[in-house]
Amino acid sequence: MGTLYEEFPIVKAQRGVQAARVIDGLVVLGTPPRRVPRGKPGRNERAAANLDGEDVLVIQTKGTRLNPYVFGQALLSMELIQRRWSPRSLRSVLICVKDDPELRPITGRYPDLEVRLERPVRREQSFHLARLPGAVASVAARLGGSVVEPARVGSNVTIDGVVIPRHRARGVPLRQAVPGRDVVSVHTYVAKDGAARLGMSVGGEVIMAQALLIQMGAASARSVVVAHHRDAAIEAALARYADFEIGHP
Repeated sequence: MGTLYEEFPIVKAQRGVQAARVIDGLVVLGTPPRRVPRGKPGRNERAAANLDGEDVLVIQTKGTRLNPYVFGQALLSMELIQRRWSPRSLRSVLICVKDDPELRPITGRYPDLEVRLERPVRREQSFHLARLPGAVASVAARLGGSVVEPARVGSNVTIDGVVIPRHRARGVPLRQAVPGRDVVSVHTYVAKDGAARLGMSVGGEVIMAQALLIQMGAASARSVVVAHHRDAAIEAALARYADFEIGHP
């Protein structure tokens, strides 16, 4: 099959510009079958790898159901690779333990991304993003209109909130308030250091939230990601798929 690099670095950190990014695995197809292990043993070889002109397969795996967060990692990692190298071909495989029929049509819009379901070795894991309190209120104060907070935009997808500019009704269910209106989804992710950041996971949530709101009948959907820090690499990758802006807490 090729050379498997575990925990492959795809983005180099630049202080004040972007954070380092690592994916679960990457296979360079058509090369001798071998494994470059995670951690220190293969660090130098991974760092020196050149993907120009190669056939590349990205692997993202989580012991969870299909959700926006693992989807974002699988999709945006391809964009980040293409910003740094010029592979001959590039595909992404997302391995989950359970499907989500509501989200699968959205993942199906991206022909270079394949979702595979595997039986879990252990019990299915939960996966969620820590949120930044007050983020929706700050966006609503700037835009005006009504607010649904938190907002359940899918059967298994709940985001920080949705702001509906120029809409004055209060307490209206989201599915009744959205049809025919321009809406703004609000997203946050608080990292372990306590700072709100933009990452591949929240990027996937942005893409799927917009798609789900359009399916709900919205005339248009854009997003605000409230974050303490900018990230040039993720912003450039996400801009190909979603209309969004970065808001500050």
